[in-house]
Amino acid sequence: MTPEWLTVVMQSAGQLGDDDVVAGWHASPIGEGVGLLSDLAKLELQYGSAAGPVPALIAKFAVANEVNRAVAQGLQTYEREVKFYQDLAAEVGSCCPQSYFSDLDPATGDMVLLLEDLTDYRAGDQTRGCTVAEAELALDAVARLHAATWHAEQREDLAWWPTIEGPLYSGAIGVAVVNVFATTMQSFSAFVHPDVVAAGERYTTAVPELHRRMAQGPQALIHGDYRLDNFMFGTRPDQRPFVMLDMQAPIVTKAVHDVGYLLSQSLDVTARRSNEQQLLVQYHSALVSHGVSDYSFEQCWEDYKLAILHCLEYAIIIAGTLEPGNARGRKFVEACLHRSCQAIVDLDLLSLLP
Repeated sequence: MTPEWLTVVMQSAGQLGDDDVVAGWHASPIGEGVGLLSDLAKLELQYGSAAGPVPALIAKFAVANEVNRAVAQGLQTYEREVKFYQDLAAEVGSCCPQSYFSDLDPATGDMVLLLEDLTDYRAGDQTRGCTVAEAELALDAVARLHAATWHAEQREDLAWWPTIEGPLYSGAIGVAVVNVFATTMQSFSAFVHPDVVAAGERYTTAVPELHRRMAQGPQALIHGDYRLDNFMFGTRPDQRPFVMLDMQAPIVTKAVHDVGYLLSQSLDVTARRSNEQQLLVQYHSALVSHGVSDYSFEQCWEDYKLAILHCLEYAIIIAGTLEPGNARGRKFVEACLHRSCQAIVDLDLLSLLP
């Protein structure tokens, strides 16, 4: 990146006038030790004369670590995030960061995103847990994306995106769940409900079948990692109430995958028990208001339960691959496993296993 290049980019994005020139910037790393697949920096821009209209932006790059970059390329995370901002961000509107520039080189894995600076928003914290009000904001926002991509399985413009039953997910994740299940149970037994432990072999064997079921019925392009750590909340009247981050994992599957994942692993157990049906009614109503007309609430509720059971696999994999000594990561996993397993038992979801 050079000041000349950034000047042209920001002018092309309509953020700088012809007389505004980027002279340089001060870069501050963001989330050091947190991002596994990307490197982030806040660029405080310096202008040739008076202060420019954009004081700062966020630059997101492919991770420098070669091992992690190879993982990201294998999962198509860079391609998915760039493609989302180029093709689909408008469908979500103000609920995702404004993108000033996005591009990648598939051959090398080099990627750059220049995004709106949201560092003065409040970041979600999954270890603390999601409030009902925060969940309401998140569900209203993601319903826009789901409705805009409804019946993705029938649309040529969405044919590129990975599917829940495709090799990228079914093969790799099915193997991973089997490989790490014993490690997860050993390391986090206090946070896994005994009924789930007892059903462990049934669950790991059923992962391909759960993927197959998640690929049935109306499909949508989902966020894919819809949890509190990927949310920002406005704190001032001039800020948007809610913004979703990290568009590296969109896939085509049942839309309520995002809903089940959010409510079962980010929402406090007591809050979920008291509010999940009301929240699902709100989400379904939002789908309908955005044009979905062939999806009953009854089907939405059944799909929601299946999604919760399916999404346990993510908590199992994260727990089983967590690096020792990662204290914040351990608190995150403990919360996700406890909440997810309790939702599965509360809703009698083990009965859905073959």
